[in-house]
Amino acid sequence: MIEEQLQKAWQALFDGQYQLAKQFVYQIDQDSYSTLNLKAYIALEEKDFQLARQFLKDYYAQAMSEKNLEEQHIGLHQLAMVEREEEHFQKAYDLIMTEAAIIAKHFPNDVLKKSVNLYEQGYLQFKLGNIHLAEELLQETLNLALQTDDLVNHACAYRGLAEVRLAKGDIKMAKSDAQKALVCFEKAGDTVGVAGLKNLMAQINSQGRSL
Repeated sequence: MIEEQLQKAWQALFDGQYQLAKQFVYQIDQDSYSTLNLKAYIALEEKDFQLARQFLKDYYAQAMSEKNLEEQHIGLHQLAMVEREEEHFQKAYDLIMTEAAIIAKHFPNDVLKKSVNLYEQGYLQFKLGNIHLAEELLQETLNLALQTDDLVNHACAYRGLAEVRLAKGDIKMAKSDAQKALVCFEKAGDTVGVAGLKNLMAQINSQGRSL
């Protein structure tokens, strides 16, 4: 029953139906890694950064007490996401580098974990104003991502590169990357990703026309 409720809640979140996801997850009495993560996403959507951070601190504390390295690295990654959303980019980057150390030591052959972490490194360097380093890291992210079957991972890498290239004024490459990202999000059935990508493509087209 709880599993079914959780599944419904995650599906609602994935479909962008945040109120429905909230309704489902708050009907579950017992907190788990999954409910804490989901509640954090919902709090983020509501711009309640403090609440999102608290859920993820609880998540990370549980992972530390259980010496669960898998959940520790996820907790750090999600905490970094909260800091990034609140535009605390350096703090987010420090958390991502702590996560990177766990992955390098305990999951050295996990290409998916490496690429997801590297994406955040690259995107945060972009937000910190280090465009050339960001482009290098995101290109490396894409190379790793394409070794996996995770279409959302592919899409995020292409989207990150599109944003960096738009910032550089390389409209042709930005358009190409954005188009590839859109295809990946569509294949993955990620409606939220598709909507965000269409906004980015409108920005790219607008900047292209103004040149």
